[in-house]
Amino acid sequence: MVKKNTPPSETELSGRLQIIRGEMTQSEFAKLLGIGRTTLIRYESGERIPDAMFLQMLVLKFNIDPSWLLLGIGLAPEQKQISSEKQALLDAYDGMSDENKRAIIQIGESLSQSKPDKYTA
Repeated sequence: MVKKNTPPSETELSGRLQIIRGEMTQSEFAKLLGIGRTTLIRYESGERIPDAMFLQMLVLKFNIDPSWLLLGIGLAPEQKQISSEKQALLDAYDGMSDENKRAIIQIGESLSQSKPDKYTA
């Protein structure tokens, strides 16, 4: 089992899973992946090997190089940390029609524009 203060190793699949998880908790990551926390713990400790469908889902969901995930060859994914809320938004977006995607982008751009302060000159 990986010690708490030991950084994950890219040489083992279990370590690469921890790298993908980043700063997310095991509970958040497991929920995002649709697996139990105990299953994730077993994957990350090397006690259990993930099946091919799970690995394929990781590759697609996180845009990971399959060679890096399986063998540690190539570049590790960028370590952008994404909250579970942002991931839920991305997952919902991925399931939308093109028309709805355009509408969501317009709404998001409108909401993110800073509003001028009515009390400033």
